[in-house]
Amino acid sequence: MKAFIVSKFGSWKNLKLVEMKEREILPNYAKIKVKFIGLNFADLMQREGVYPKTPKPPFVPGLEASGEVEEVGKNLDKNLIGKKVLAFPIFGSHSEYIYTEKFIEIPQNMPLEEASAIGVQGLTAYYSLIKLGKPEEGEKVLITASAGGVGSLLIPLAKYLKLNVFGLCGSKEKVEFSYNRGADFVINYNEKKWYEKIRDEKFDIIIDSVGGSLMRKLIKTLNQEGRYIIYGFSSAVSKKFNYLKAGFQFFKMPIIHPLFLISKNKTISGFNLSLIENIEKLRKPIEEVFTLWKKGVLKPFISKIYKFEEIPTAHKEMQERKTIGKIIIKLSS
Repeated sequence: MKAFIVSKFGSWKNLKLVEMKEREILPNYAKIKVKFIGLNFADLMQREGVYPKTPKPPFVPGLEASGEVEEVGKNLDKNLIGKKVLAFPIFGSHSEYIYTEKFIEIPQNMPLEEASAIGVQGLTAYYSLIKLGKPEEGEKVLITASAGGVGSLLIPLAKYLKLNVFGLCGSKEKVEFSYNRGADFVINYNEKKWYEKIRDEKFDIIIDSVGGSLMRKLIKTLNQEGRYIIYGFSSAVSKKFNYLKAGFQFFKMPIIHPLFLISKNKTISGFNLSLIENIEKLRKPIEEVFTLWKKGVLKPFISKIYKFEEIPTAHKEMQERKTIGKIIIKLSS
């Protein structure tokens, strides 16, 4: 089978297409023929070597993919063979086949391309806003990277919950896109004096995928009894990655004293989907995501579909912040 490996940490140029031997199927695992791969910013961080639990090269990166079950281990029901599924291998999706125990059947009427676009990012949006944000009608929420894969799902989800939605993104095109997704007010953080537009706002919920020096500013706008949820650290991966810049962003993160939280009844939560290792814990949340998809609330915006051989290009364009919404990779067979 063909797969892309990270030959060494660093540039997208270090993604190499190789032929790999097929593996033995473990008792609780399934062999899944990949149809679509959902690309996530975390995949770039795996490639750079700054994602939690990243193995040493060479390894196959990639959080998620959709496809069909081709074979199952001895402990699984053979009726699963032929079923359409969404898989969360955490590492390994950049391949023609995935061997994993972390997979869930998708609704019969859900196209596989949409499944690959709503898995990791739909669950992240659901957990961040609903489980951790605990929103109440009329509250004010700020979403960073509002034109990204998660952000573009958070906006309609927040509007569905009757929240006032502020978006933060990095270009005029992304500002327009965020408005089209339903945001009430959107700010381009690449414009001069952008922070002055929100410095006097008080947000009940802030959902942040950027971290770094941006978090230092945004934490000041969190309302009393506010909830700050951080689920990513994209500021660590610049357009041309280097470890000094990543380290700089790490040290620019604010140091939060517990008394700061106690004195204002504020909450800061972190979320990383890949650390939920038991697939059973994801079944109810993903069913909620599927229900919201059926209602038309969580409809992913797929801006571009790449060929399997174009995975390095997809990494490059995402890292250069040229993408909007979700980008996916289609396998030819």
